[in-house]
Amino acid sequence: MKIVPVLDLKNLLVVRAVSGRREEYEPLVDSRVIPCPVIERALYSIYSLGYREIYIADIDLIEERASYDLLKILNNMLSIFDRVYIDVGRRGIEYYSTATERNIIPVIGTEYVRSDEIEVLSGKTISLDMYGRLVKLRDREIDYEDFLYIMYRFSIAPERVLIIDLERVGTFSGIDLKKVHTISRRLREMGIREVLYGGGIRDMSDIESLSEMVDSVIVGSALHRGAVR
Repeated sequence: MKIVPVLDLKNLLVVRAVSGRREEYEPLVDSRVIPCPVIERALYSIYSLGYREIYIADIDLIEERASYDLLKILNNMLSIFDRVYIDVGRRGIEYYSTATERNIIPVIGTEYVRSDEIEVLSGKTISLDMYGRLVKLRDREIDYEDFLYIMYRFSIAPERVLIIDLERVGTFSGIDLKKVHTISRRLREMGIREVLYGGGIRDMSDIESLSEMVDSVIVGSALHRGAVR
């Protein structure tokens, strides 16, 4: 079981994420693992703690409010990690054809694609952006059982899948283990070999409870609070 630290960015500063309410995200100033919200210093701190994989989500790029190239801005810092999951919204689709660094893995969230174009998810690293039972798409929401059936019916085969329970992010509310187990089992049946989970993790006991369901956990708030190391 791998622990993958999360850094959510706004204005290129690390922010505290809560329940997917991005307009409320504020700079993270009380973390026990990073000294300040400046992204370069945060990355160095995470690396110095021994983590070699990291997940970075740039809210400004996700919401299409910025046009900079995050990979170019952070190029030297990102090269020290073995694997960097990077979430930049729909621009991530372009990164699949332009990113040359082998350690960079663009993540394509379901919320960035319309229901009539989900075939673009095939062959990529994707996140199931969920609120309760619903998978959020750009134009609608679909019950996760129906969404998984659509993936199976139309042979949509991502390389790996991140299960992101958005309403639980930053809340320390625990995990819907039944839902995660069901989704993970169905994904394995479809041949998805790598499954990750994020949202609501409180401490190491939550991580242990996921150990037979997923390969990695994406952790933000619990890590910054010091409950996970």
